[in-house]
Amino acid sequence: MYNFKIITVSQYIMIMMLISAGALSAQVKKKGNSDPSLIGLEIDGMIISETISKIGNDFYDIFYTNWNPPPQAKNYTITISEKPFPLQGNLITVKVNDSKVFERFVQPRYESIVESVNQAIQYTANYLINYERIQKDLGGEDLSGTGIF
Repeated sequence: MYNFKIITVSQYIMIMMLISAGALSAQVKKKGNSDPSLIGLEIDGMIISETISKIGNDFYDIFYTNWNPPPQAKNYTITISEKPFPLQGNLITVKVNDSKVFERFVQPRYESIVESVNQAIQYTANYLINYERIQKDLGGEDLSGTGIF
């Protein structure tokens, strides 16, 4: 039995970009080229859909359309997944780098989906802002050093 996953056009483009970035990285390493503009090649801000129903796909589409990342956010991947529950709606989960930031039952009404997406966007943006602030604080002068007294 074969398992096929339907992907969106934007996901296909991201996959192709990752493949080409990996090929470019391998080519740079193979040639021994030390051009700093090629070595630090990374793709930030991916939004991955692991949805299986219309409710989940609608949630993903609205989230993707309305998402504007905070300017200081970097090195993150957002994953949207769902679990269907009969008579209760679907349990939608939003994760940032494998950390759960939003989880909610969503009913199949469009207004309910839009309201949940707006909350998910707000929670995700707040998480990224706080994460960057914490990382910056941990890298400060008072916490740097060798750890030897």
